[in-house]
Amino acid sequence: DCDKRISELQSKIEEINRKKHDIAEKLKLAETLSGFNIDFSQLNISSSRIKFILGFVSDGKVPLLSEKLATIGAEFLVKTNAGKTIALIAADSTSDLSDALAVSGFSEIEMPKFAGKPSGVADKLKRENAAHDVELKEINRELSKISEKYYERVAQLREMLEIEEQRAEISAKFGATDSLYIVEGWVDSR
Repeated sequence: DCDKRISELQSKIEEINRKKHDIAEKLKLAETLSGFNIDFSQLNISSSRIKFILGFVSDGKVPLLSEKLATIGAEFLVKTNAGKTIALIAADSTSDLSDALAVSGFSEIEMPKFAGKPSGVADKLKRENAAHDVELKEINRELSKISEKYYERVAQLREMLEIEEQRAEISAKFGATDSLYIVEGWVDSR
């Protein structure tokens, strides 16, 4: 019963930690994109007419990117947040963009699957993370109660097993046949 409950709690801890890791990754991206006051769920809608591309570009290359995009009729929005310059590009065709993006050192990132604006998404993720922290505290409290309840018994069982292990080691030091017994050890000469 105790083993089963501890196993369940460990599984929950692992699951929560995985969720917290995913939240941390999404939160990092949401905070990086928080300068854009755009509902990203609208940008994820597939359209044969307009493609959206998101990525990083160095500050010094923004004018070059602007010039190249203007020649192919693409629109873009640039924001700097946390020392990173991010460009959101809207174009009729991505094939015309490859040269402009390569020359400007554009580093594409996957369009986030946010439902809303990055600042709102970041707030929601922080609340989810806080809820997971509370859940982890509850699980740790339950594990502490189990530990208090069973610690003495587990310590006794462990000591008994250590004694049995020593007994098993001692019997292995005795060799025997039907007519001969060998005992290995030391005897004090006094």
